[in-house]
Amino acid sequence: MKKAVLILLCLAMLLSCLPISVAAAETKFTYKKGANDVSESYKKSIYYEKLSNVVLTGDGRHDVLAVALSQLGYQESGTENDFDGKPSGSSSNFTEYNYNMGDFGVGYGGGSYAWCASFVAWCLLQSGCTTQNKMSDWCRKHTDDKNYIWREVGCPAWANSLRTHGYWQYSKYNGNDYVPQSGDLIFFSWDGAKHSEDHIGIVVYSDGSTVYTVEGNTADATGLQTDGGGVYFKSYPITSSYISGYGVLPYKTVSGGEVDYSTKNPTGGTYITDRATAVYFTSNFSEVRVTMPRYTVFTVLRKVDGGFRVSYKNASGTTVNGYIKDVLRVFLPINYGVLLPRGDVDRNGEIDAFDYIRVKRSILKSLEFTEDETVISDINDDLTVNQFDYILIKRHVLKTYTIEN
Repeated sequence: MKKAVLILLCLAMLLSCLPISVAAAETKFTYKKGANDVSESYKKSIYYEKLSNVVLTGDGRHDVLAVALSQLGYQESGTENDFDGKPSGSSSNFTEYNYNMGDFGVGYGGGSYAWCASFVAWCLLQSGCTTQNKMSDWCRKHTDDKNYIWREVGCPAWANSLRTHGYWQYSKYNGNDYVPQSGDLIFFSWDGAKHSEDHIGIVVYSDGSTVYTVEGNTADATGLQTDGGGVYFKSYPITSSYISGYGVLPYKTVSGGEVDYSTKNPTGGTYITDRATAVYFTSNFSEVRVTMPRYTVFTVLRKVDGGFRVSYKNASGTTVNGYIKDVLRVFLPINYGVLLPRGDVDRNGEIDAFDYIRVKRSILKSLEFTEDETVISDINDDLTVNQFDYILIKRHVLKTYTIEN
């Protein structure tokens, strides 16, 4: 017995000397209570469903945008207990975001006030960038404390706090060469004044000449639109006189957490479309299968010439597979993943006999493939796994054909 214990101790000491690699943790989303917990109407909405599927990475800039982009299309309602985000035709400012932030003492918990700032603060809380969640945490209540820069319902108070504590960059119009980064807060002023902010959003990215944003309480139209009633993806010339400056928050970051929001270099993962998008039967885009509605969340599975193979669930819950064309700034990333290879069914890093045997078993119905395995096995991109795919994988192994990845 003593000898066995001694051996275990030696093993433990040896293991303690080995290097340990710790990857950035991914966390399934859970709703964070603010002044109020999640409302019942919002909890039943498509926006809560999209939010619940966000995966948090620990990189603040990515996570706040993942949360914000999941809300694209949300609209305010006209009644104090209706926060589901469906179009109501009202301009009464009732939103889940105000409900979470708290009211100004009106009694029911979700104040009818302009909500561009409360949307941004809600995104910062839900993404885990801050734990400040009470009305007592608002910037205006801690003007002398640099730690309270994460939660506010008023643009002037928020901008002033950021300026005071050194988390501010003026815009190009106001004489600064700063290029905004993904996750920066962007402040707008109707008259271009340096200290007169009227509206706020979150920077998605900038290409140096244009800044792209996601904003709450704006309109689905070009240019600055305050008090517009919805959450939308917008863009402005970086030299616009409407841009006062940027709040550069001290986000936590993780190595490898950088995301190309321009989608010039797309990866696999979960995206949301900002436009109704044609889905094709084949990768040559010759026949439209169905139109994917605007604000649909979909998964990019594979890159093909001129586009992507994608998968999403339609309104009835049925999984739809097909191909979409690659169009810049129409598809916005929420969660990043990896593109699936062709042919390497068992994902061991090479295409070999084990892969075409698995494909043959799938064709003979003696093996049921997962969705990923189906995509990997579909070499000719016709949305089915059949004998042609089996032959192509076998030919690759025999070196009479080359599968490109």
